[in-house]
Amino acid sequence: QTENNISKKEKQKIGTIAGIRNWNEFTWIYDGEEAGYICARPLPRFGELNKFSPCKIQKIIKDRIITQPNPIISTHSNPQKQWIIPRIDHQDSIENIEDQMNKLVEKEEEEEEVVVDLTSETEVEVDLECKSLEVFISGWALQQHQKTRELVKRIPIHVKQLLETMFHAGTANPRKKMTAVEMKSELMQRVQEGEIEEEDVPKESTIANWINTFSQGWKHAMALQAIEAAESNLNV
Repeated sequence: QTENNISKKEKQKIGTIAGIRNWNEFTWIYDGEEAGYICARPLPRFGELNKFSPCKIQKIIKDRIITQPNPIISTHSNPQKQWIIPRIDHQDSIENIEDQMNKLVEKEEEEEEVVVDLTSETEVEVDLECKSLEVFISGWALQQHQKTRELVKRIPIHVKQLLETMFHAGTANPRKKMTAVEMKSELMQRVQEGEIEEEDVPKESTIANWINTFSQGWKHAMALQAIEAAESNLNV
């Protein structure tokens, strides 16, 4: 029975902390008001500290007695050449990153509004440097954020039909050609009339991207029709 009790204790599972695999720096506090606390965060000197009190730690380990391990240590090898590694000032690195981010934000604010010309053959160039601010947030590469995904809001079908009507009106009559801002203004007018909901109205940037994509698809479809018409005339 004694052996069975020992084996049961050995098989007893220890509780764990949610998200502990995402942290790589652990600190044990020995003095002060938070003595006995364990602090953890994703990277050294990066991210907020997650603090665990002795009471919470005791609930996790339950009645299990933790003994100090005795690992087998092998003798290290002596390098033949001296390694010279430059020291990085972490505070300086953080300030540089913040400075670069501020410059990008200022640049994005100074950017003039892009007007999409539906009759132009040139493709609209997107400023990837500024657009990256919408994708890469602080700490985006951390393991704890890899499973975080923002919901993609798609344009409703009835709103797409309205946008297509505006697009074709501009194709038929260049004087009625509308920019993304004008299309959104037209949609907001329909919101006031109760035709659509305000939450269904996409952003100006989303409308601009839709115009660019739909324009390319429309030109491709028209080109195929022209080719088919030319081939049918040759056969006749």
